[in-house]
Amino acid sequence: MLTETVGLSGVPDPSDLERAEPVVAWFQRSVTADGLPSLHRVLPSLLDGDCLQDFEAQLDLVIGGLRASAG
Repeated sequence: MLTETVGLSGVPDPSDLERAEPVVAWFQRSVTADGLPSLHRVLPSLLDGDCLQDFEAQLDLVIGGLRASAG
């Protein structure tokens, strides 16, 4: 999951950042049952996971899927 935007220089421009609060607080505030019902239902499970620990395995899964669809 991307948490910030990066310009051509590779360095985030502070004026482009949408929030200055932790990403968990932002998701809890922004993801509503009316606006994003499916994401709202699974948000507690997503927040319970260890994003850093699972990142490499999930990235490998995405890359494997891209390779399969390209080949």
